[in-house]
Amino acid sequence: MTSPALELSGFGVTGPGPSDVIDSVTATVNAWTSDLGTGPLAYELHDGRTGALIGTQQAGQASGNSFHYDTVTFQAPAPAWAQLYWLQLWIYADQGTAPSGTVVSVDYASLSVAYEPSGQPFAAPVAGLAAAAGKAPDATGPAGRIFIDITLAVGPTLSRAQATVAAVTQGDGTAAGLVVSDRGA
Repeated sequence: MTSPALELSGFGVTGPGPSDVIDSVTATVNAWTSDLGTGPLAYELHDGRTGALIGTQQAGQASGNSFHYDTVTFQAPAPAWAQLYWLQLWIYADQGTAPSGTVVSVDYASLSVAYEPSGQPFAAPVAGLAAAAGKAPDATGPAGRIFIDITLAVGPTLSRAQATVAAVTQGDGTAAGLVVSDRGA
C-alpha cells in the first residue's frame, strides 16, 4: 500500500534567469523508516501552480538510519524557468512488507538547480526620478520582463521613503518575488 503524497512546497527556487538553460533539479531529503521492510521512498517533482508532474518519478533508498539522506535528480525534462519558483516535491512511502504501524520520517528537504548561465544578467535597469522605465531589452521569459517606475519622495516628517513592489512575475503575471527599495534623504 502506498501512502498519499506528502506535498512539500515553499522552496521558492531563484537564481537562474529566463535565458539560462536549466539542466536539472536535485532533491536532498533526510528520511528514514522504523522498519526496513518498507519500500524505498518515491519522489516526484511537480509544478505547484498546475500540479503537473515534471519528468518521471525517482526512487530513493529505504534506511533505518536517522542520518540518511536520499538524493535524487530530475532531468530530461528539467522544469522551465517559469516553474522554478513554484516547484513542489511530492514524497510517497510504500508499506512493502513492513507491519502496520511502521513509521517513515521526513525531517528535511531541499531543492537545488543546475543550470548553464547564458551570460545575460537578469536585472531591471535603474531608472532615475521621474524617468520612464523603458522597454525590456530581452523579453525571452514567459511573459517578458516587467519594469515598474516608482518615484520615492521623502515626506515632510520622514527622513526615508520605502517601497516594496512585487516585480518578478511568472506566466500570467502572478508575483513570484519582491523588490524592496529604500531611499534616504
